[in-house]
Amino acid sequence: MKKITFITMFSLRRIRKYLSSSLLVVIGISIGVGGIFAATLTGGSVQNSIDVEFTRQNVSHLSIVTSGVTPEIKEIVADIPNVKETELRLLYKTDLFYNNSWKRFILIGISDFSNIRISKFAGDPLLELSENSVILDSSARELGIKEGESVQSYSPQGPLVFTVAGFYRNPEFLSYSYSGEIIGYCQLEPAKTVSGFASPNCILVTVEDLEQVDKTHKAISTALDERNISVISFEKNTPLDYHIRDLVIQTQFLIIMVSFMVLLSACIFLWNSTTALLLEHKREIQIMENLGLSKMQRFSMYFPSRLYLVIMGTLIGLPLGWGFHGYLTSYFCGILNIETYPIFSINTLVLAGFVGIIFSSIFIIIPTFLGIRDTGKAEMAFSSSFLRFLRVFGKSFSLDIALSSIFMHKARNIISIVGLAFFVCLFVVIQSTGTSIRTTLDEEIYDIRYYDFYIIFDLPTESTPEISQFIDSIEEVEHFEFWYVKEGLLDRTSVRISGIPKTTEIYNPNIVEGRYFEDTDTSGVLVSTYLSKRNQISVGDIISIDIGPRTVELEVVGIIRDADNDGKTILIPIEALQTITNSENKITHIMIDLVPSAEKISEDVGISTKVGLLKMHIYGTIRTKSESKEKTEKMTGMFLLLFYSFLVLVGVVVFINTAYTLTLNVINRKEELKLLCILGAEKSKIFRIIVVTSIMLALPAWILSLIFGPHLSEIFVHYVSTNLLPIGYTFPRSSLIFGLGLDLLISLIGALYPIVYVFFRF
Repeated sequence: MKKITFITMFSLRRIRKYLSSSLLVVIGISIGVGGIFAATLTGGSVQNSIDVEFTRQNVSHLSIVTSGVTPEIKEIVADIPNVKETELRLLYKTDLFYNNSWKRFILIGISDFSNIRISKFAGDPLLELSENSVILDSSARELGIKEGESVQSYSPQGPLVFTVAGFYRNPEFLSYSYSGEIIGYCQLEPAKTVSGFASPNCILVTVEDLEQVDKTHKAISTALDERNISVISFEKNTPLDYHIRDLVIQTQFLIIMVSFMVLLSACIFLWNSTTALLLEHKREIQIMENLGLSKMQRFSMYFPSRLYLVIMGTLIGLPLGWGFHGYLTSYFCGILNIETYPIFSINTLVLAGFVGIIFSSIFIIIPTFLGIRDTGKAEMAFSSSFLRFLRVFGKSFSLDIALSSIFMHKARNIISIVGLAFFVCLFVVIQSTGTSIRTTLDEEIYDIRYYDFYIIFDLPTESTPEISQFIDSIEEVEHFEFWYVKEGLLDRTSVRISGIPKTTEIYNPNIVEGRYFEDTDTSGVLVSTYLSKRNQISVGDIISIDIGPRTVELEVVGIIRDADNDGKTILIPIEALQTITNSENKITHIMIDLVPSAEKISEDVGISTKVGLLKMHIYGTIRTKSESKEKTEKMTGMFLLLFYSFLVLVGVVVFINTAYTLTLNVINRKEELKLLCILGAEKSKIFRIIVVTSIMLALPAWILSLIFGPHLSEIFVHYVSTNLLPIGYTFPRSSLIFGLGLDLLISLIGALYPIVYVFFRF
């Protein structure tokens, strides 16, 4: 007991003596452990919240949008095995005018607010709603919309003004912050007025057995197709297959990876500080050895002080992780429009604690065992021989001292070099990822589509000469095309099938293999590089695609670079797609390219075009290229912000580690440097030695980043391309130059602390 007490007191004195480095280790480990605990627990809490809210609000499992729902159609769906309940609504995608700007708007008409059974509203039930009132999804508050204010939409009769009666939460749709769409609920009649529909067009379905939901989905599609009922969209939304499931999983992985890197950075510093501690007490360790203390006894004198730091960091990190987990859960549940119901998992707690303590302990055990051995003579011999070799080439005095400091304490300085190299490599990886994403968005989405805005129709609309004449009459329009777009399944992967004119001027295919459509093509398709790699598709292959209840076989005539719709894109001649779906002369998009002078007013031209089509009783929604670019750039910025935040954190750790190493190098040679001052050397010469030493740490780190940075960048971009966004690898060489600048900056700023130390202590 006395021995344990002595070792504990001895360890605590060591911690107090090196308080700053000890705090840095504790902070780093707590962040790493907390992040791993938070990310791992978040997945379970989000899933639990979904399970509770989907049950409490009876969220629809299937949503079917048709050209119009009749009592017969409702009975057909209700009679399908496994269908539990059905409910009718009118769903119309349009635009909402508020605060001098247009926003995407989904208006949903409900006939009886007092009898909502599926996808109920959270909060107090709303029994009465006046005809010109609308209730908005609670996320609309992000735009500054308040209760009692007026918002405007368009109808064939002209602008239609709604009064905001309140805000409600409904998990049937994602929040505005993620989807960019405002969801509004109103009485059925005003929804008919805005949309021009004579009856509801949407059936919400809940099922008895969720495991059979795919079979139910197929059975409903087949039943409607047999009766020639056109299905516009058919969406599945279950607790196990919700809207942003992939986003949650990938964010979990990224946070775990980032947290592990922070933990690794802290462990590297832990190794460095442990090595420095043992080197400073080399004489003390030698005395212990002379007194007959075994290696294990010497080990037990220094290991506990480091282990206590690991335990403290882990114990602090776990509650921090619980709090961060609450934030993450609230963030994802906010996107899903559901309340949070967090869970606590003892298994996850034990796992995070195990990772924190066991993994970190490795970085104590190894340097401690190395440090209690007498390796000083070997180090000095190597250092002296190397310096003799360098002197042949007339190296400077400052470089001589700097190199001798580095080679006298190789472990400490190598760890600092590795830390700097890790920081520069991380910077290069982030720069490469950002450049790859932006290049892909430009070259594989926007630069190959020559449009300024397009009009999308919820219902396939017939392409009449009147529509062509109207679009032609708009003086700002340079060119326009009709497209027909459908959703389909390729090996259970949801894909977007775009029917385009063979002589398109809006789309410029970036073909990497094969050819473009020929006049004789009736069943040829172009497949994106992402689908080609994912499904191992080559030119000449015959692929099977499910379009609604139909399965068609099509020949791949070309592979294209196209990252639209997350790379899940297939192109086909518009006439072929119309024939396959029995939709001759039907279109879903009007793609419009404006004259250069009108590109800046594309939204205004789009609104006037929409109003003109409304007067012709043609109902569509506008989407501008600038709006799409802004949204994707925002998402890219949010994605990269996480990594730049991590870069800053690692930079702080590396900076302190470098400053700590340089200061210890000075302290270890304190007597020699003081002797130089006594002999007449100015302090500026000592300062120069410190600066040269910092540069000698930075340059090898940069060389390592030159070797490993591009390879790590390619690996990470490949991971992003496979799991998040199909992007091509683009390496910006300028990142290596900027990396060198950051490398030198951190090293030189790190040199300030030992310079200040010398200024006041010498």
